[in-house]
Amino acid sequence: MSFQEAWDLEEVDPLFNVPACVLFAQRQPDAKTSYPIKAQKVKGKLARRNASLEESKKHLHTEDIELHLHQRGKRSYWSPDKAITTQKASFYKEPFLPRGNYRPPFNVVRRD
Repeated sequence: MSFQEAWDLEEVDPLFNVPACVLFAQRQPDAKTSYPIKAQKVKGKLARRNASLEESKKHLHTEDIELHLHQRGKRSYWSPDKAITTQKASFYKEPFLPRGNYRPPFNVVRRD
């Protein structure tokens, strides 16, 4: 799978009760993501929950950004900050190992 673009919706309120984003990807054999990834950071306060697109456009502002891959130990994440060399796992990792698994709600929309 090759990630092509992302929309960061974390600073849109009210939207969902958890941070949200949209990822665009292509599924191809041996596909690799090339970095940085094009992205849009969307910010704004909507007039109401479930506002229409026309209503929302008045309140939302977008900023074009690029996301870089960061690696810390065995974990990785995307950030607008320039990627630096791979870092060791955090000093605090061991004392705070998770006691259970939490997975936020995740929806996938497939277009054919």
